[in-house]
Amino acid sequence: EVCGRLNMAFIGREKQLNSLSNIIDNAINFNLIVAHGPASSGKSLVINHVLEQKDINHVYISCRCISTVKQFFDVLLNGIYDKFQSKLKPKQFASNIDNNSNATTIYKSNEYYGWRNFSEYKSCNSAATFAHILQNEDFSGKKSFYIVIDHFQRLYQIQNNLLSSLIQITEIESLYKAIESKIGFILIDDSSSMINI
Repeated sequence: EVCGRLNMAFIGREKQLNSLSNIIDNAINFNLIVAHGPASSGKSLVINHVLEQKDINHVYISCRCISTVKQFFDVLLNGIYDKFQSKLKPKQFASNIDNNSNATTIYKSNEYYGWRNFSEYKSCNSAATFAHILQNEDFSGKKSFYIVIDHFQRLYQIQNNLLSSLIQITEIESLYKAIESKIGFILIDDSSSMINI
């Protein structure tokens, strides 16, 4: 079934495809998966293929051009918002009623406003703030999802403890209960260990 379709698209990658297919699912049984291999060997392509073929909720972010913590979280939160909220019709999320003035703002469906326009939070500069946003905003529609971070070692250059802080939020039990979903991370880079793709 799924494994057969996966193997036909990537000849010679049966072992990697089967390994990934067995451990990656919407239940997020593993909070952290690290994939490594030589540069330009198809790591991201294989992982994305498995995620798409198995219809697994995920948000992809490449850190290759990320230069600040704020930029990282903006790209990540916009990705989460776009993945889950863009499927809604504009009328379902576009009206914002200001209780103080009885004014209604209608956002045009052809304009992009980003996550900030639908959140009480207007800035995100840390994993702690990111966890608060996930806990207090329902961007994912209570669906579990993976955050796929390509070129993840770049985050160490931006802020030394950013990645470890980010991964630690997957262990916050109150966050799981509040958002009623799980988050997992798939880290991809040219070095590390765990899954050799």
